[in-house]
Amino acid sequence: MNRVMIALAIALLAAPARAEGSAEEPIRLDVGGITVENLNVPAEGAAAHATAALEQWAHDRLAATGDGPPATYRILDASVINETLPTEHGMSAWFKDQQNRKITVHLKARLDYSAPHRELSATAEAVASTTLAESATAADVDAAYEKTIAVAAQSFDERMSREIRARFGDLVVN
Repeated sequence: MNRVMIALAIALLAAPARAEGSAEEPIRLDVGGITVENLNVPAEGAAAHATAALEQWAHDRLAATGDGPPATYRILDASVINETLPTEHGMSAWFKDQQNRKITVHLKARLDYSAPHRELSATAEAVASTTLAESATAADVDAAYEKTIAVAAQSFDERMSREIRARFGDLVVN
């Protein structure tokens, strides 16, 4: 992927709700800080950009407002799988533009908080996939990666926001 497309993908993923026009505010937590840990296998290519987007999500969507123990946001998975699909062969296949590639993005992270007599955790994951035709150009492939990561990130944002609000209860300030 070229650098401009990568930067655009990261910007879209970092604030998926904003990309849709809703001005999501950070989730304010009554904790003494938020640390980000990447437990994901070191990635490159599109997977590295999915990982960067999950890291940026934590910085954009989580805000510590208290002075107690910190919470820890752990990236568990930010994988991008490129799968070759079976296609028809023979003369009839010559006239078809078959779907021969599938891109699947899996995002998963957990927010943990530990204080005396209190353990809280919220986990969310999201999966999105798309297929590409045999005739897809390099630009089409780049756009498909970008769009699939953005769809997964939007779903992740919705799920993680809901999980944090449900599981962290009185630690959610807003």
